[in-house]
Amino acid sequence: MPLFDAHCHLQDALLRPHLDGLLADARAAGVEGWSCCAVAEDDWDEVLAIADTHEGVVPSLGLHPVFLRTRRAGWLARLAARLAARPEAAVGEVGLDLAREGLVPVEEQEAVLGDQVGLARDLGRPLTLHGVHAWPRVIALLRAFGPHPAGIVCHAFGGPPDVIGPLAALGASFSFPASVTRHRAPRVRAAARAVPLARLLAETDAPDFAPLGADAARLERDPDGRPINVPRTLPVVVAALAAIRGEDPTVTGEATAHNARVLLAGGAGR
Repeated sequence: MPLFDAHCHLQDALLRPHLDGLLADARAAGVEGWSCCAVAEDDWDEVLAIADTHEGVVPSLGLHPVFLRTRRAGWLARLAARLAARPEAAVGEVGLDLAREGLVPVEEQEAVLGDQVGLARDLGRPLTLHGVHAWPRVIALLRAFGPHPAGIVCHAFGGPPDVIGPLAALGASFSFPASVTRHRAPRVRAAARAVPLARLLAETDAPDFAPLGADAARLERDPDGRPINVPRTLPVVVAALAAIRGEDPTVTGEATAHNARVLLAGGAGR
């Protein structure tokens, strides 16, 4: 089964100008599906345009906690209108971030997240969650709504294994990026081992989270010298996940692709 990237940002300025070639390279590497997640209102229409012009791209629209200062009055109504017009679109990337300085207060983050969780429930859409040093608060907020029938992607999951059960009970699956290639990420690797295969997803988070061995993978560098991750690196993530879990990479790849397609490209109400 072709691989499915459960989370990426194809609209990013580092990728968008080269997207035709980057997706062709990814297809040649065995990747044929992508969940392309918006982070701010200004990129909602760009994400939808990419989905319209590139087969296999599933759009996801939302407000990321890092970009909440950019939101404008009436944002929720505009988000609801776009989602209502696009039944294939999921909600995300949304969430809580307690690690970065200079963000809006956590109470404001929680209010915006609650609005988006409620909208996703009303429309029967999957939800892609960002959680950094915030999983207990995320769980408490989700519990107030109850299990999410359309499913949840816990993106770039790095939480402790003991939150996997409570999140799974609320409808969550768990997506791992190339942090699994880093031996100095013991908690991520422990979580990757603990997630049931039926709840496991793989992602690139392109253009972020480049795997180790970036020079060997011939990745270009951004103006700050950091490697620019691209959609074709998903097999590296799958291989690392399989090694951590003691699985055949074919088993891991097929399971993550199947799980992502059921959740993001064919779930209830879609």
